[in-house]
Amino acid sequence: MIQMRELCVLPPLVADEEIVAVTASFDGQLAAVAVRRGDVSSAALFLFDGNDWQRTAMRPYGVAYPHLALLPGNETLVIYSRSDRRGNGEWDDNAYVYDPTGRQRRSFCLGDGIEHVAVDAAGAIWVAYFDEGVFGDGNSGIGRSGLVRFSADGQQLWQYEPPSGADYIADCYALNVDARTTWICYYTEFPLVKIEGGRATAYAPTPVRGARSVMVHGRDVVFVGEYDDHMRLASCRLAGTSVEYVDQAVFVEPGGEQVPLFRPFAARGSRLYVTTDDRVLLADLADDDNRVRVR
Repeated sequence: MIQMRELCVLPPLVADEEIVAVTASFDGQLAAVAVRRGDVSSAALFLFDGNDWQRTAMRPYGVAYPHLALLPGNETLVIYSRSDRRGNGEWDDNAYVYDPTGRQRRSFCLGDGIEHVAVDAAGAIWVAYFDEGVFGDGNSGIGRSGLVRFSADGQQLWQYEPPSGADYIADCYALNVDARTTWICYYTEFPLVKIEGGRATAYAPTPVRGARSVMVHGRDVVFVGEYDDHMRLASCRLAGTSVEYVDQAVFVEPGGEQVPLFRPFAARGSRLYVTTDDRVLLADLADDDNRVRVR
């Protein structure tokens, strides 16, 4: 069992609004974006201050179902997963930065076929790509390596090169970005790869195929989801350069009730943030109870 705790309920909405993105920064700041159904000309940004959600209008806007991330300086990054290439060879911008007042300050392109986005403690943007971002445009697009690190202004700083024991990324299923360490798990062979200081280390083989999230604390690893069951949790251990299966796990409430349905939205080191119908929950492998339970 892996114990979860409730952080808050989801933001209060007005008529016809729906939440289209939720995120958590590396240090636990929660944010969400809501739009009116059928109208993406403006949006509402919600930031959680530890007690309540603070609402700010965002204009101009235009992304129905974005990725969301928080940048240093109280800036918010909204990203559309797709980008089209124009006749002159340039790609359309698909990343938009908003200041604390909700005004759009700059935009840039982070490539086509974006699967995951997260920001580390240095303010760098990590972008993982699905197969169309990797292989699209004759494998010459921004996301051809499957994982790229950008500056807060969209300048490419680093791109993934597979280490010994891992193949190239065809589709990045899971991305975990903490303050200084990044973990990925990807198709086709699903190695678990740690990236720290620009150096990648592969742990392979792994016992799970198709995991959509991963939590890591020390040598403890929990894969969240697999091809046949998106709710399945596999408790594992790093063993040398491979990953060993330990046992199946479940998420439980503090009272012991199982959390049967959840939607992961951010993995940050040992922490996994999820939503249920109306709540935001957190599981942390570093919690004392969970350090015992996952073994």
